Amino acid sequence: MVKIGVPVKRPVTSNFLRAKIAEVIQDLFLYYRLNLQHDIMNRFLAHQIKELPAESFLVPEGLYRVEAIQPERTGRKIYCKTYLPSETRPDRSIYFFLENYYAANQSVVQVVTDAESNPPSK
Repeated sequence: MVKIGVPVKRPVTSNFLRAKIAEVIQDLFLYYRLNLQHDIMNRFLAHQIKELPAESFLVPEGLYRVEAIQPERTGRKIYCKTYLPSETRPDRSIYFFLENYYAANQSVVQVVTDAESNPPSK
């Protein structure tokens, strides 16, 4: 779970992904008794799986307004932008995934109609 203002480390690296996919490819080639050229497989994986961005990221604290809600199969993507951007409140766009059946999600998201005069509770 991602918390606003708390750094989150990326759970996997590009090398980890390449190794896992290489393992699956090797198993398939072995199962079907096909000749695998490892150098071609490694070049293919290096081309397809680029280096991932920074290994940690942070969702900055602040006030956000909901811009769009996109239904997904198991939940919804909630797209947000900074509420009234200014010099002290940089303009940011974020989104998060809200699962359908995770009860805690409904209690964490607050609806605020006027954040300037009635700030959300923490």
